[in-house]
Amino acid sequence: MTTADILSLRKLILGTDTVLPDNRLWALVDGSQTFANPQSPFPFSSTKTFTNQSTDVSHTFRAIKIGDVNYDRNPLLDQAPSGDTLRLFGEWIDTEDGYVTLKLKSRMVSGLLGWQSTLRWDAKQLELKSVNGLISNLGIGERWKDEGYLTLSWNDQRAEGLSFTEGMAWMELRFRKMSALQRVAIGMTEEKLGTEAFNGNYQSMGVKMEPIELKNNTLSGLLRVYPNPATQFMNIEWKMARAGAATVRLLDAQGRVVHVQRGEFGAGVQRTTIKRSGAWSLAGTWMVQVEVDGEVRNVSVVMGVEEPRP
Repeated sequence: MTTADILSLRKLILGTDTVLPDNRLWALVDGSQTFANPQSPFPFSSTKTFTNQSTDVSHTFRAIKIGDVNYDRNPLLDQAPSGDTLRLFGEWIDTEDGYVTLKLKSRMVSGLLGWQSTLRWDAKQLELKSVNGLISNLGIGERWKDEGYLTLSWNDQRAEGLSFTEGMAWMELRFRKMSALQRVAIGMTEEKLGTEAFNGNYQSMGVKMEPIELKNNTLSGLLRVYPNPATQFMNIEWKMARAGAATVRLLDAQGRVVHVQRGEFGAGVQRTTIKRSGAWSLAGTWMVQVEVDGEVRNVSVVMGVEEPRP
């Protein structure tokens, strides 16, 4: 099976395509072919050459059904589950009025060989506008996105099993908030593409998604930081649609939280000031976050060279 065959199968599984190229349904393997590792048989010979033949010659080929992905003949299913679980979770980032971005991440996991699943949300409350894959070899199927489905497929191209650190970001989904938005959850479903995962030993793994819910946003309007670049201090300004709690964080260039302010705020424009001092004085591009009801809005701020004080 060639790389093109594998890519075609992935499109078929994701629902991007409905048939294989040239309607190719079978692959032929030389009957005398031997495999050092039956669980990883690639590459194999699909041709046999005869020269200077004066009589009829017969030869045996084995036929392999391409795209037989329902696992009715998969010997790997006989292996005991690994007991490990791929755990996914999401972070909402409110980037501008009327839109919201979901960053899909995973908890720390070891030896992941591949996984697939379908994401599901209420398309009457959120409209998917764009998808940005952040992991190499991540297949994304958008055939049913207008119905609130997104199919996903990933595998380790080396077939060894990869490990991922805590909070590894897999993809970003940008949605437009519909007028009917009140409260919407994003989860996994078996409706389009079944959920499964395997480790490097071809043992099945569990796949779980922590609750991902978006409520009608308390934040409204764009987050603003000034002066930017900041010297001795910075003002952070944002607008809240209604009264409630808010958390303001300052993250350094390595993404570490170095300052936190929490408080109760009323509806309307809010403002707070952070003064630079000590470890916060390093120059570079930092990040300011405002979080309300679990929804986060970010804005970059340049820390300039601190001006000398009189």
